[in-house]
Amino acid sequence: MNTRIKIISIVIVTLLAVLAAGIGLANPRQFYKITGDSYTLMENWGNTEIWTTVFAKANPSTDVPKGKFTIRITNPYEEGERYYETRPVCMDFYQDDMGTSWAIVVHRITEEGVSGFGPGLPGEYAKWKIQDTGEPGGRGDSFALAYECYDENFERTCDIDGDGIPDDYYDEFWPADGEPPACDDAGFVDVIPVEGGNLVIH
Repeated sequence: MNTRIKIISIVIVTLLAVLAAGIGLANPRQFYKITGDSYTLMENWGNTEIWTTVFAKANPSTDVPKGKFTIRITNPYEEGERYYETRPVCMDFYQDDMGTSWAIVVHRITEEGVSGFGPGLPGEYAKWKIQDTGEPGGRGDSFALAYECYDENFERTCDIDGDGIPDDYYDEFWPADGEPPACDDAGFVDVIPVEGGNLVIH
């Protein structure tokens, strides 16, 4: 009788361990998706207006992302508008101690979705960090931009036009023919608050 109980106990413990492992593999993290839109007026950028729309998700079992970001920018000193589309290359999600959800996204400009003034060419990479506070109406949401070859002393270190001569102290995009930036929490400089819309990480 004791042997039978031991065997049954071992089987039950084994089944529970397999079930727990299966749940862990099936749901290794809480968040997989970013959706929503945002609007911001950046007065310190010369009254630049920025609209974004996001629908991007990562496959829960492979982490492979798919989706699309659209960015539209207007500036009173420029004719027309700047528009580009990107596809996510990698996405990393986490939640801080305050319960705020964050997503780090490296995304790449598509071949066809580019028009208007400003930087950003097809194939180039951008790196963003998106904040979802969970507050109603997107209150407190934001996204931050990381920059390639950023110099905090404002020295010209970036060769933006590729002529071998440094042009500026930062570049919003990484070169199309190089490696994408790391999908980590490093290098973020400018924070853009969401004044309208709602970015949701879920």
